[in-house]
Amino acid sequence: MKWAQLMAYRIAVLICFSVMVDVFGEEIDFARDIRPILSDRCFKCHGFDEEARKGDLALHNFATATKDGVIVPGDSAKSEIIHRMLTDNPDDMMPPPASNKPRLTEAEVAKFKKWIDQGATYREHWAFESPRSRKANLEVGKDTNPIDHFVGAKLAENDLEFSTRADPATLLRRLHLDLIGLPPTQDEIAGFCNVFTNDPGGVLAKKIDELLSRPEYGERWAREWLDLARYSDTNGYEKDRERSIWLYRDWVINALNADMPYDQFSIQQLAGDMIENATLDQKIATGFHRNSMLNEEGGIDPLE
Repeated sequence: MKWAQLMAYRIAVLICFSVMVDVFGEEIDFARDIRPILSDRCFKCHGFDEEARKGDLALHNFATATKDGVIVPGDSAKSEIIHRMLTDNPDDMMPPPASNKPRLTEAEVAKFKKWIDQGATYREHWAFESPRSRKANLEVGKDTNPIDHFVGAKLAENDLEFSTRADPATLLRRLHLDLIGLPPTQDEIAGFCNVFTNDPGGVLAKKIDELLSRPEYGERWAREWLDLARYSDTNGYEKDRERSIWLYRDWVINALNADMPYDQFSIQQLAGDMIENATLDQKIATGFHRNSMLNEEGGIDPLE
């Protein structure tokens, strides 16, 4: 066997093995394994939109998906959905050829079969599930924060241990870089270390509050949002001309420093100008809509 053929054979074996482990080695999770496939291949015609729904079939919840034998919980062999996934009859196959959606792969069909055989359990999207309180195992680890007990439990599962505690200077540097993006000065390090030993918890809490109150906090964390919002001081494209949008940048910084609730942070950027008696700041927030690239060729009016 030639080297290239041997490598291709090995890769094929690895792929098959990984598929077997993925499909048969663990319980199929609806949110992780099934919903993404339904969303990509099925929901356009068999989902939430009643107007676009075809065949009076909705696959987005358990009650409607299990009507008329489409999905038979516990028995994939009797489930019509599996037959539609596997058939070569163009009148029956799903997704239909006219949808231009690719057929499900063998691995995807295997996931569906196993999920149905396991009971076809549906789960809400995580965003719609109410948070549940979990009791910390206080026997795991020696740290006082309950979060450390959950971390410690996962470390123990993998035969790992907590790292040693950071010294005060290292801890202060981490706090500075995380919260304001700037390292502490030598004087700040010396002052923190001098008082840390006597009351580490109180000193730490005071330092965190101090860093959160600094204007640099908003400047550091605004960068994360401005990146997602595609903020730029130029238009992009081939000319990349300058544009004046720094008022929006400053609005984001000030909103974070003022601890603005997220609902208002979102509403004002999306429709601040439509709020009754909108303030100048609320109108500036709608600069969010001007963040994408802009090509001024062809007689465009930038002010529009």
